[in-house]
Amino acid sequence: MYNKPVNTAHSPLGYRVLFTTLLLTVACSGDFAGLGRACTTNCPIVFAKRTNFIWDLYTINADGTNLQNVTRDTATDVYPAWSPDHRHVAFYSGREPAGIYIMDADGSHRHFVVAQAPSGHMSWSPDGRQIALDGSSDFGGDIFVMNADGTGYHDITNSNDFEEKPAWSPNGDLVAYSHYHEIWVMNPDGTNRHSLTGWQPQPAFDPAWSPDGSHIAFASIDSLGITNLFTMTADGRNWQRLTITDRPADRIPNWSPDGTQIVFQRDFSDSVGVFVVDAQGARQPRQIAWGLSGQAAW
Repeated sequence: MYNKPVNTAHSPLGYRVLFTTLLLTVACSGDFAGLGRACTTNCPIVFAKRTNFIWDLYTINADGTNLQNVTRDTATDVYPAWSPDHRHVAFYSGREPAGIYIMDADGSHRHFVVAQAPSGHMSWSPDGRQIALDGSSDFGGDIFVMNADGTGYHDITNSNDFEEKPAWSPNGDLVAYSHYHEIWVMNPDGTNRHSLTGWQPQPAFDPAWSPDGSHIAFASIDSLGITNLFTMTADGRNWQRLTITDRPADRIPNWSPDGTQIVFQRDFSDSVGVFVVDAQGARQPRQIAWGLSGQAAW
């Protein structure tokens, strides 16, 4: 999403930043083990926004108030992911050295973790000990897992397929991910991989678990090339349409910690914006961030 749209056979509407994958692993300071959820209501949203050709990370309230730039750097900062307790944000930065960083929620105590570039959102394990991410492999795109301090980085899919957008389930037992245009799940060690949506001819991608683990929000593209958001039960059934738009794409959903709302990215023909919709789809989505802004996490 961050430079120009890239159309591939596996991700026709995806916007990406393509970076060189480095094989360096560096440990960072800090212990993120044993985190509890510190925020359940009125939690801020973190997202990427471009101003004067620079991508920074911002936080904002769900009503669009209290916009704060939390990175303030001349390098690209994208792909934010909240830690389970909302005290830390993992993200990719093009600053030197380029790679994944972790910072406090207000942007302080920023430190380098590992020289790796995800191609989509990262996802923390519920206990805060590990982070799942997608990245380049010898065969295409795979799902990787590392410890929150950057150690133990390893490929858990090791396949010839195209896999991206991992999402850790709230109980920690499963990781959902996009497998071509299906949503699959697997154990956190990469075993027991299987499709949730293969029975459905309509594509499905960009999974996000509800906080109670009962549902998954996702994006799906129709025959006219329009992408809207849906929810389904955790077994891949009971699809419910969440947004109805004639815009090019509603993508990258992410649930509020209380499970009542979903933040997402809406792609326009020449821009992207951050929107919030009720998890039941009862109201029209409302825009909370304008300009070139997206990749929101709640």
